[in-house]
Amino acid sequence: MFHNRAMPYFYEVFLADSHYHSSHPLTYSSEEKLQPLAIVTVPLQKRMASGFVMRQADKPKFNTKPIKALMSSQPLPNHCLKLAQWLADYYCTTLSDAMRQFAPTKPAIRRTQPEHDQSITATPAVQI
Repeated sequence: MFHNRAMPYFYEVFLADSHYHSSHPLTYSSEEKLQPLAIVTVPLQKRMASGFVMRQADKPKFNTKPIKALMSSQPLPNHCLKLAQWLADYYCTTLSDAMRQFAPTKPAIRRTQPEHDQSITATPAVQI
């Protein structure tokens, strides 16, 4: 039986994780097309890490791990990437370390849409 399954996309992802000390991105796969600078959760060894999609890549000659979640429907603004590049140059660090300043403090696998189409602001924060 032939399954009409979409081919995965491949992305270079800069990890924003203190346990990753390279100036090179890692390649991950995704069933969805993602925008540059999308904020994602990816597996790194035995834990989850936040990362930033830098660009779409060709299919590598090695197996890749899948991107686990899209953390935000809005990508990181381009001026933040420019600031991270400046920080990396100024402080003689990796771009990955500099981009950690723009990452969520804890990677998460969560929905980007509220359940049952309820607005987050539907309930007042303060009840009078």
